[in-house]
Amino acid sequence: ATAADDGDLAIACDGATLSVPPVLGAGGNRMALLYDVASTDPKAEHITIATGSKTGWALAGVIGLHGHAAEWAAQLHGTVPQHFVPDGPLSPAGALQVRLAKISGVNS
Repeated sequence: ATAADDGDLAIACDGATLSVPPVLGAGGNRMALLYDVASTDPKAEHITIATGSKTGWALAGVIGLHGHAAEWAAQLHGTVPQHFVPDGPLSPAGALQVRLAKISGVNS
């Protein structure tokens, strides 16, 4: 058993409520946890997703997509499409905000 198997993964969401449990997708040595957004906070300007693991998980990324978790799980079939993000502007119809922050006292 690994730390990941023992539940060493924390996911926090600010600005929305995620449906649980997630839809699981697996392929090779990767696993995707696909969550539907159950509701959003009308006062929130954006949704923030934070993840953490002490020893068991290596995060590959967090992405927001239109549609439902079950639909994406069926479409992905345990693989990642070659052009998951199309070539071209990342956000042709709006703003994209990416923020990386180091938390004081946490080893990186």
